[in-house]
Amino acid sequence: MEDINNKTFRFARPKMIEMNGHKMDMEYSWMLVLESIEDLDAYSDLYHTPQIKEGLQEIMTKKCAKHNSTIWGGLVEDIADITGEHWLVTSTRVENDVYKAKANLIIERGRIYVNSSGGCFPHSDSIEIMEEKEVKGLVWPIYSIKDIIVKKWRNGTHWYAKIGKMDVVIDGEQKWDTYKEAYSEALKFFETENL
Repeated sequence: MEDINNKTFRFARPKMIEMNGHKMDMEYSWMLVLESIEDLDAYSDLYHTPQIKEGLQEIMTKKCAKHNSTIWGGLVEDIADITGEHWLVTSTRVENDVYKAKANLIIERGRIYVNSSGGCFPHSDSIEIMEEKEVKGLVWPIYSIKDIIVKKWRNGTHWYAKIGKMDVVIDGEQKWDTYKEAYSEALKFFETENL
């Protein structure tokens, strides 16, 4: 059995091109791709369950009333206030509802995209994938290929590459003879550094 801490997860940058018959051009940041219940379980164990534990711990130990610093703690207490349930019953019910909803979408649609806050939507013909990457461990990528910048100084002879604000330095080298070479090295750096 695979150690989920070393599991490779797939991320994508989806783009919504149509919704309800209307053309769109909505690009999303990196989202986790879940295509099986096993993927959902790994995500839940590594990401969602620790957030729940942190929220419940906050509820049990907080000193002042109605002040939560965690999303889960605030959500659970707000829902419990509305429903009149004990916060632990609410937490269990909401956790189960969220899991079942994601599992059903995976079963029905074959794939869902999950953002770093836990929100998700299913795959459809209205979604185009702009980029994909595999990352060892469950860490959302920060940068995309579109963040690669290649420049040279005015009257300069060498090309320099950045990803976002980070200089690309490979084996101590950070300048290249051509734009193509600098971009190629930046792309390699991007893919190996799990950015």
